Order: sequence, then C-alpha cells, then structure tokens
Amino acid sequence: MPSNPDLAKYIKKRLAFLKDQRKPWEDEWDTLSELIMPTRRFDSNYPENNMTDRGDDIGSDIHSSYAMYANRLMADGFLGQIVSPGNPWFKSFIDRTPEMIAEGFYPNELQPIRLWLDERDAIVYSELERSNYYSEMHMAFMDAGWCGTVVQTVEEDIDNAVLNFQTQHIMEYYIRENAHGNVDTAYRVYKVSAREMFKRWYYEDLSKAVQKAIDEEEWDKTFTIIHAIEPREQVAGLPIRKETAVDKINKPYSSIYMEPDSQDSVLEISGRDAPPVVWRWVTMAGEHYGRGPASWAKNDIKALNNMTRDMLVRSQKEVDPPMLVDDSFYGNFSTNPGVINYFNGMSTKRVAEPVPLSGNYSIAGEERRQKMDIISKHFHNDFFAILQSMEQGRKTAEEVRAIQNEQAILLAPITGRLEQDFLDGQLDRVINILQNANKLPPVPEELKDWEGTPMRMNYLGALPQLQRRMRLTSGLGAFKSSLANVAQLQQMAAQAQESVMQNFDFDEIIRMEADAYNLPAKASRPRAIVQEERIAKQQMLIEQQAMAQAREAASAHKDLSVAPEEGSPAEALEG
Repeated sequence: MPSNPDLAKYIKKRLAFLKDQRKPWEDEWDTLSELIMPTRRFDSNYPENNMTDRGDDIGSDIHSSYAMYANRLMADGFLGQIVSPGNPWFKSFIDRTPEMIAEGFYPNELQPIRLWLDERDAIVYSELERSNYYSEMHMAFMDAGWCGTVVQTVEEDIDNAVLNFQTQHIMEYYIRENAHGNVDTAYRVYKVSAREMFKRWYYEDLSKAVQKAIDEEEWDKTFTIIHAIEPREQVAGLPIRKETAVDKINKPYSSIYMEPDSQDSVLEISGRDAPPVVWRWVTMAGEHYGRGPASWAKNDIKALNNMTRDMLVRSQKEVDPPMLVDDSFYGNFSTNPGVINYFNGMSTKRVAEPVPLSGNYSIAGEERRQKMDIISKHFHNDFFAILQSMEQGRKTAEEVRAIQNEQAILLAPITGRLEQDFLDGQLDRVINILQNANKLPPVPEELKDWEGTPMRMNYLGALPQLQRRMRLTSGLGAFKSSLANVAQLQQMAAQAQESVMQNFDFDEIIRMEADAYNLPAKASRPRAIVQEERIAKQQMLIEQQAMAQAREAASAHKDLSVAPEEGSPAEALEG
C-alpha cells in the first residue's frame, strides 16, 4: 500500500479521541460483565491483554447466579418471540410512494408482486438457516442485557458460500453517532494471527514484526489491527468520493485497515455501503453507547450477590458452627467425623458447645426474594415466563392475555429500536449480498415502472405481531363487538331512505384485519379484480331484472295479438 501519512495520522488521532470518550463506560461494563456474563468479561486493557487464551478462574466472585439466569431467560425469550428459528418472523412489502398513492396503485395486493416478495423472503430464510445467524442472535440478546450495546458484522463467507454473522465484543469497538442519532462511526481494535494477515495482505505491506513471525512460521502469533469505518467525507487523506464511479472504494463509507505501530502507511483502503449493524437498548441524551437492563438493575444485582454471600456464610456456620472448647482440651479436641475425644467424666465442665448465632434469617431471605423480583422485572422475565404461570395454574388465559398486552406496550420502545436499528440493517445487508451474488429473482413486470421503490419489513414474531395487531386493530375489536347493535340500528332504520351501514367501508375493515394477521398472498385478491367482478355481477343483475320485467310484460299482454272486443278498454288503448 502506498505511503499515506495524513491518513495514518488521522486514524490514530481519531482512535485516541474515541478511546477517551469510551473511558467512563468501562468500569460499569467491567462490573456488569463480571456478575452477569463472566465468559464475556470486559477488559479495558485489551488487546494488550490477550483474552483468547485465558485460563483464570472466571466467575469466582459470583455468589448468586440469578442475574445470569434473568439475562439468559430474556435472551431466550427475545429469540423465540422475535426471530424464532422455527417460525417465519419477517415479511417483505413495498412501501407505497406518494406517486403510487396518487395513481391508486396497490403493489402489495397484486399477486405477481406478492409472490415475488414471498420468493425473495423464502431465499433469505434459507440463507439464514444455513448460516450461524440464530446462534449469533442469541449472543446479541445476551450482550444487550448486560452491556446495552451490540455490534454485529454481516459478511459473506466466500470459501463456504454462506453468510457469516459475528456478534463482536464491545471491548473491541469504539463507536460514535451522528447528528441524527445513528451510529455511523465504528473503530475496531482487535487481534489477528500472522496466518490471517498473510492470507489477506501483501507480505511487503506488513510490519517487520509480522514479517518476522511469517518467516519463522509462527503462524498463531497474534498482532493488533485497527479497522476504521466512518463516513468517507470526514476522513482526512482520502480523495473526494466520485459518486458516479462504481468500484469498491467510491462508496458512502470508508473501510481502512492499519497496524497501530505504522507511521505513514495503511494495509487496506476500501468502501462500504453501510457501517456495522449496531443496536443500543436505550440511550440517554448525549450518550453514544446504550444502557441495557443490567444498568438499571446494577445496584440490586450487587446487593443480591452480597446478601447471598452473607447467607451462605451464615448457612455454613449453622451446619458447621464455631465451637467453644474448654481450655483443658487445647490441642486435644477435634470435630472431624469418627474422632474419639477423651475427657474426665467426673468433671462438671462442659467439653464443647457451639457459639450462639444472632440475626433474623427469615428477614434476610425475604429481602433477597424482593431483590430477585426487582431484577426479574428489569429483565422483563415476567413477560417471557407468563405462559409458565398459566401452566402452573397461577393465572388464567384471560389474565395472561391482559398481562401480555400490557407488557407488549411497555416493550414497544425496545422492540421498535431493535427492528429499526438492528433487524432492518441485518436484512438490508443480507439482501444486498444476495443481490450481488444473483441469488434473488428478477423484478416482476408489474413493478418495473417503479424500480427503486423502497421495500420494508413486517416482523411476524409473537411479540411484534401482538404489538402490530394492537396498533392496526385498536378500534376494530370494539367495533366488531358492537356490530350486533349496529344490526339492530339497521332494522330500526329500515324505513329510512339510506342504510346506516353505508357509513362504514367494510372492504377496508376486512383488509385491515387480514393485514394485521398477515394473510398469505395466495389467500387475498386484488382490489381491481374484486371491483370488476362486482360490476359484472351488478350488470348481470340488471340484465336479469330487465329480462324478468320483459317476461312479465309479455305474460300480461299475451292476448294483445287477438282483436279486442268492441267497446273494451283494450280497444280504447289501440284507439
């Protein structure tokens, strides 16, 4: 790679700034990871400390694993309720533009377009199932629980022709959001083996230390790499982007690799269509990193851990209490099983007795249960374990539905951000990769005049669907329950010239209901065809009525061909 001292200087300066901005978060991440995810322990000294081959006793300071259980239950629930491997969880649709609305064009109701979208979705589902997507999503939900910030890369494994998802550890990443609240800058500092560096980059572009490891065949020796992704226009040392050019560099985001010890050169410069996918559970004003459930439950988690430790010590004292032993037995007394202790049977002295223990054990247990309940609520376990309560007979089905509706409303801000920031970004990246690999079907003729129209996703998981049905049918439930009253009004208004039913568009009501429950494309019919059939049926009824009237007229005057009698009304009509 040619020398580019301005670019190398910019990357180092920018990284130093991002490290300084992340510093206040690191102590909290260290504490939370130790108590909730010890296998993902945060280390602020990484990559100087190589975390990949640790052999230390992780989790030794955990006395209560309840927070670990609460986080895992939440991750299990999110995976099953939002991106379940066993059920469809997304469905593509065309986002109608103002021009489509003005022309009365309903693309999602045309069967060729709907079938095309369904075929695309089926291909995406197949690719996700072949990849490591669902295992990495479970890890993403686990990270969101303790850390509140998830960074995931979506790449193509060319050697194996599959998609590859990686939920990266937050300790490797330094992120920054733009003025619109979207993360557009991500610097990753991580370890790479000499073997991987030799496979990816030219030998002469590598540092002397890496070249030495390659020469001596120390293939597993690791070295630190900086990978900087940010909007191209803000990077010093890069030429101005040519938007009309089509190549791997002229893209909205720059992707730069370099070794931190390099003074004036970088390993690779390329472009990207988007930054890594970043999901933040919730952010406060001015914060660039997210806060997860563990951030709010931190004090309760620490208190529960300390209380459990104290109760374990107390329990141990109950089982194996400290003893008061007469000093005459000094050095000659043992509490080990099977040991014989000799003493003078005529002595009035007590040989040994346990030390009296004080404290209210029941109060401590109640306080501990209260802490567990608070932690469970922070991690929304009451929603994900609600069906278990019904199975155990503690709640009826009606109570379960009411609680689920309430919890769905409370989780709406979280799932909304999850869908917009994370799932949309993942699927956009997946579709882009499959499109470039020519794995997706061509656009149907009905949509070619509207090419470039944005597509969006409806999420079909149990939780998003519950929220969506509540939104789309918020007024329909009460309306349907009142239809009987409407029918009574219709009967009362039978003498009126107009029907009260004409106040409602039942076609639109039925379509809203079908949309809320994601009726398959094959089961719905386009508006235009329905309207044509209705017009044809109405025309047929008019013709049938005309024919019936003609038959009645013919029957009434079937004897008109006979000459009328003199002086009869018929003679007067012919008159």
